[in-house]
Amino acid sequence: MVEDNPLDWEKEPRENFLPGHKLFWAVHKDKWNHWPNLDEIEPNAFNLPRIGENGMSVDWGKHCSCPEISLLHKKNPTREINGIMQIFVKGINDNRELVFPYLDFEHIPTRLPLPGRLPNRAHSVILNFPPRNQQKITYGREMVHIRAILVTCPSCIWALKPIKK
Repeated sequence: MVEDNPLDWEKEPRENFLPGHKLFWAVHKDKWNHWPNLDEIEPNAFNLPRIGENGMSVDWGKHCSCPEISLLHKKNPTREINGIMQIFVKGINDNRELVFPYLDFEHIPTRLPLPGRLPNRAHSVILNFPPRNQQKITYGREMVHIRAILVTCPSCIWALKPIKK
C-alpha cells in the first residue's frame, strides 16, 4: 500500500488543496512567549520565509488528521515549545484577489526526514510570499502588513494552544 512506504508517496497538484482543508503550522515559543494574551493571535504567528527559503512550511489537513500529529513532526513536540495554528485553504483563497494574488500551495512530502524526525506525508509549503521589504500592501486607505490580514481570517485559530509556563 502506498501509504505504508514514504518513498512511494507522490506529490499532489495544487488543485487538490480544497477550500475545506486545514493547514497546520507550528508557532515556536520564541514568537508567542512575548504576546500579552495567547487568546489573541499576533501577526508574527506566520513564519514568513527568509531569503533563500521557498515558502512557509505547513502540514496539509488532507494527510494530517489532527493538530496533535502536526505537533509530532516538530523537533520539540511539546506545547510548552510549539503551539499549532490552523487556517482553512478557503481563508487564503477568499482574500486572493485583493490581498494574496500570488500565494500558492505546493505539496512536498518529507520522505526522508532529518534524524529524530518522522516522515511527513502532509508537509506542504505556502509559496510566493513577497520579499520582506514588499510585505506591506494598500488595504483600504492604509498600508497593512500581509501577516496582519492573515490573522484576521475567521479560520485562523489555535488548533493546539501553547502552554505558557
